[in-house]
Amino acid sequence: MVKRLMAAAVDLEGTLVDIEKIHFLGLLAVARYLGLLYLGFTEDPQSFERVITGAIGGGDRFVISELLKLAGETPTKERVEELRLMKVEVVNRLLARRIVRPRPGSKAVIEMLRDELGVPIAVCSLTDEELAKTLFAKSGVGLWFPANHIVLQSDVKRLKPFPDAYIMAALKMGEEPSRIVSFEDSFSGVQAAVAAEKVVIDQSRVFVFEDSTVGASAARSAGSMVIGMPTPRNFRDKRYVAALKDAGAERVFGSWKDPELAHFLRELAS
Repeated sequence: MVKRLMAAAVDLEGTLVDIEKIHFLGLLAVARYLGLLYLGFTEDPQSFERVITGAIGGGDRFVISELLKLAGETPTKERVEELRLMKVEVVNRLLARRIVRPRPGSKAVIEMLRDELGVPIAVCSLTDEELAKTLFAKSGVGLWFPANHIVLQSDVKRLKPFPDAYIMAALKMGEEPSRIVSFEDSFSGVQAAVAAEKVVIDQSRVFVFEDSTVGASAARSAGSMVIGMPTPRNFRDKRYVAALKDAGAERVFGSWKDPELAHFLRELAS
């Protein structure tokens, strides 16, 4: 058990702002273009996860590369980028028409950590800068964090499940990577937060909030304690929750409003 909560890192997409379905509608357009719908791909993100392990939270380039392999193509950098831009066009068109809100209860927990418990918090996300700006502006989430406590895709060379993003987040908060507790929604995010430092859980001090196993793996890779924060849709999938735990999540919550979450954090801060 963590001796005292010192700092926190939180994933953006899925964990704070749920636009997962919009992303997978974009990826569905790519799957349709490649003639892969016969494999069972639908607008449901889990339909991708069933075919491509790590699709949820794995990032565009990873999923598109896997789609190309399924289509019998070699995923060259140029071809992946061509299809990624196709996907981004679909996502931008959908986002322009959608209201984007933070996940219910997330603001109250962030404010409790920051204002009541005095815990510094960073955003640690695979999101590219342009999309992050859109999500921050449309949801208001960007106002919750200091600008120098935001780590995005463009800030690191290696993406989750590598621990680089969490190492950078720790440095921005003036903490060791092994002192981060991470909130993640993805398998690789958990792994990344665990891998930066080879330390045991009860040496951690900084939380990472993640919603996917990709993110969870990344967080654990950084030596952080990880709290799994899957979307309610993924939380209902027992296999997904089990996979988050297998990736290294210490606890998994399906909602920021769960009273057990606030109780758990206050205990760690005491």
